This record gives sequence, structure tokens and C-alpha cells, in this order.
Amino acid sequence: SSVQLVISHNSSVQLVISYVEGVECLKQVLVVFMVRTERSIALRISGTVR
Repeated sequence: SSVQLVISHNSSVQLVISYVEGVECLKQVLVVFMVRTERSIALRISGTVR
């Protein structure tokens, strides 16, 4: 199953993540998003998506 997640922290920060496999990674990203700041989350998500 495919999971598409859209995270919008501020009007300047909008992240769209699509996962085909690995829901666990999605949970980790959610935790990181809540813990990290805008710039850090952007870097973390970029690394995870790639």
C-alpha cells in the first residue's frame, strides 16, 4: 500500500512525502518532525526520501 503524507509547519515550509513501503520510516519521520526544527526536518526528510 502507498502512503502519502503532507506536512505543513509554516506557510514557507511544506513537505510532501510518499512511501510505497516502510511505514516504520514514516513514523520515524513524524517523530523527527515533532522534535526537530524546520531546517533540520527538511534535511532529515530529504535524506530519508532518497
